[in-house]
Amino acid sequence: MRAKLPYEKIAARPVFHYRLPQAHSGAAGWSIAPDWNRWVAVERLAADGERLAEAAKAWRAGGSG
Repeated sequence: MRAKLPYEKIAARPVFHYRLPQAHSGAAGWSIAPDWNRWVAVERLAADGERLAEAAKAWRAGGSG
């Protein structure tokens, strides 16, 4: 990447963006909880190398992980 984009900021950084794809913050009953919980699940999976490897293997094999 550096050869093609030498000045780009390329680094891992944690982020949970406030502009969610389906943020309906003004709608009655809307909650950030489902999106937040999905984000937490992704973070936990990313932090568990063994589980991540198993999920990747299952995904490559066409399974649901």
